[in-house]
Amino acid sequence: MPNAECRMPSAWWLLLRNRSLVLLTVTYGAVGYIEYLFFFWMHYYFEDVLHMGKEKSRRYSALLFLAMAAGMALGGWLSDRLQAAYGYRWGRAAVPVGGLLMGAGLLGVGVLVQSEAFIVLSLALAIAAVGASEAPIWTTAVELGGRRGGLAAGICNTGGNAGGLLAPVLTPLVSHWVSARYGLSDQSGWQWGIGLGCLIGLLGAGLWWWIDPTERSEGIRQ
Repeated sequence: MPNAECRMPSAWWLLLRNRSLVLLTVTYGAVGYIEYLFFFWMHYYFEDVLHMGKEKSRRYSALLFLAMAAGMALGGWLSDRLQAAYGYRWGRAAVPVGGLLMGAGLLGVGVLVQSEAFIVLSLALAIAAVGASEAPIWTTAVELGGRRGGLAAGICNTGGNAGGLLAPVLTPLVSHWVSARYGLSDQSGWQWGIGLGCLIGLLGAGLWWWIDPTERSEGIRQ
């Protein structure tokens, strides 16, 4: 007979009572929101809102995702070095907090500037900064789970995708509502719709104040 510790409902319950894991999951939801915003709407924004043309829009969209991939690799490398220099908790938090803050700020800049080159550069740096938070978040989720690291990562990933699923819906809804409510242009409405991602990024960064990577759930320690 398996003991109570090993039964799946018990492991789920213990992990969901872990404050740091729950907040980390919400934070990853903010990351997912911004990443899905880019996946679903940036090509449309370039081509149909900013009227950059089909070919340019494709190239610029591809550039954004290459920047995100580079940011992911750089984030893991940088997180290890900051953790060694500043300790386990704050060194681990530095990259996701900094990445989400920078990503939110650069996303806001990207929808406000007028130069095509600065739009693409700002947005590429924004998604690279957000992508940099991926590695430390995943590592923290696994470590918070202890012997149930896989389940903890699964919970965190579910939160990331749940947050991401909101972006394809909320972005056009906010954009069209703002345009209709205040009589603004289509571009101005989309600036507000995309700008919602800035607020969500700030929320995700702020939650790290209460996330402790050393917190472990009782009963499933290493």
